Amino acid sequence: MAKSYFDPKTPDIVIKSLFQKYDKDNSGFLDRKELSSLLEDDLGLTTRQVEVYFHLLDRDGNAKISPDELSDWLRRNERFKMVNDKSRFYAVCKAVDMFKKYDKDGSQYISFEELKEVAVVKCGKCDKICKNLRGLRIHQARTDCGKSDTQTQRSGGTPGETLGDPSREESHRTRNLYASENLVSNTQGRQQEEDDHDPLLDLLPPLEDDTPAHAEPAPQVQTAPGDDEKRRPRIAWPKTTDRRAWQELDRDVSAILETTLQGPADRKIRAMTGLIYTVSKERFGLAEKKPEKPAPIISRRQRLIKQTRKELTSVKRQYRKAKVEEKVGLQQLRSILREKLSTLNKAEQTRQRKRKREKQRARFIQNPNQFSKDILDNERSGTLESSMEDIEQHLRNVHSDPSREVPLGDCSRLEPEDPPETPLDTKEPSLSEVQHVVKKARTGSAPGPNGIPYRVYKMCPGILRKLWTLLRVIWRKGKIPDCWKRAEGIFAPKEKDSKDIGQFRTISLLNVEGKIFFAVLAKRLTTFLTDNNYVDTSIQKGGVPGFSGCVEHTSVLSQVIREARVNHDDLTVVWLDLDNAYGSIPHKLIEKALEQYHVPDHVCNLVKDYYRGIKLRFAVGDKTTA
Repeated sequence: MAKSYFDPKTPDIVIKSLFQKYDKDNSGFLDRKELSSLLEDDLGLTTRQVEVYFHLLDRDGNAKISPDELSDWLRRNERFKMVNDKSRFYAVCKAVDMFKKYDKDGSQYISFEELKEVAVVKCGKCDKICKNLRGLRIHQARTDCGKSDTQTQRSGGTPGETLGDPSREESHRTRNLYASENLVSNTQGRQQEEDDHDPLLDLLPPLEDDTPAHAEPAPQVQTAPGDDEKRRPRIAWPKTTDRRAWQELDRDVSAILETTLQGPADRKIRAMTGLIYTVSKERFGLAEKKPEKPAPIISRRQRLIKQTRKELTSVKRQYRKAKVEEKVGLQQLRSILREKLSTLNKAEQTRQRKRKREKQRARFIQNPNQFSKDILDNERSGTLESSMEDIEQHLRNVHSDPSREVPLGDCSRLEPEDPPETPLDTKEPSLSEVQHVVKKARTGSAPGPNGIPYRVYKMCPGILRKLWTLLRVIWRKGKIPDCWKRAEGIFAPKEKDSKDIGQFRTISLLNVEGKIFFAVLAKRLTTFLTDNNYVDTSIQKGGVPGFSGCVEHTSVLSQVIREARVNHDDLTVVWLDLDNAYGSIPHKLIEKALEQYHVPDHVCNLVKDYYRGIKLRFAVGDKTTA
């Protein structure tokens, strides 16, 4: 039995919010266009399905859907039978087509005159219209229309030889012996489809067309969220101090997910994030673009400095044109103005320095790390001016590897490692591990393609627990959801006044749910490698907890330079900067490293499945790469 996304326990505020969202004219009713937007955009139905449901929902025939009609339909558990049961959907489609055929004026009613055309009795041979079936029988009895066709012998070229009917032989072929098995398999497949059906996915466009084989071709359906889906706008999330708003969001979304979240885990992830985004968008709205900085306010001293400079310029011009006896007075006036301007400039510079120190002090207290970066790093600015063809070619060169499936071969310098003394923890992620990762994540981190940031899981423990449940299932099954393999990319300048594609670096934004999952895996792998002494911490500092690599390496370098200076020795320092360091590592090398250090197969398969099928797109202004 098909299940419905809504049930009698669904809060009224959810249905009311959905109705008000699409009631554009605030008439209190949904017309055909508004209902089509609701069913196609939010529930992911096809145009053909929308047409059927409009006739089923409009019980009073006024071509409008009232809130009660929508609420009754959403709360019934039979809604998706029309979609899942293909034979029933086909029959209903035929009924709708027949209704439209005889409703010639499009009034959503079949009038008496129109009904008379439906109820006429027509002879199948001569097309004579009779009043009723009795009249038809009389007509057929008096004419040749009632006589059946004469059966002739099926004979061949030779007299007395009959021809076999191939249709009779067709029914006795061996393939029909499997009819009962096909019927059982189809029944089991339909039952499996109903069990795997996730009603929350109806908030998203369908992945594939589900039109019956014997039904009329349906219009093109919307594609699944992926490469051609538009970038989701940012939501104006409430501040972390607004505890009430977050608690209400956590309570409402958790209540809906508790009663409706069903189906495979990868589809649940999409449905859950889609629901969170939809509810949050309706509740908090979209984030507005930051307004441009207003023009700085000119202080009284600055206006006085500007006026004094104009007066000084005017006095200089008069001095050049003045007579000898007038130059003495103008010279004294010029000295007074210069002294006044110097005093004003010193006072203004003192004020500017004081304000600059106050701003820097406030920035340092607010974010010491970012403040240090701004001081030590070079200025980075610019706008990408390369053509889209050059950008896409650059991305193909950097982010693709035609030889990714080619084996690396054996390496004689690679020595086998001893089996681990401490095995890798392959149990399902615990709630404490997930909570630790979310707690350590930056609140202001940008969200991925689904638009859900870390902030939601930080402030909503109920939703985080639902996510943890899904992460456990994904870990157990070893199948990474496709939505975790989609990334939104942006270009960040590497130097001042950057213009060419080579002067920009790429930043990929992934869905935070996948980042949480792999953060748990990365922490376990790090613990496994360090506990078994597979990593030489005297050399490798980066990515190893408990080591301040920058401080140690900088101290060693400073000591070497100091000794060379004292002993008057020669010293050569080489700085290596690898181009596209992480992106240039072959996937086969990653697989070889996991195998070299005895990582369990289950974890290896998780990593391989993640790297298989990753897709990336970049936004350049108002355009997006293919």
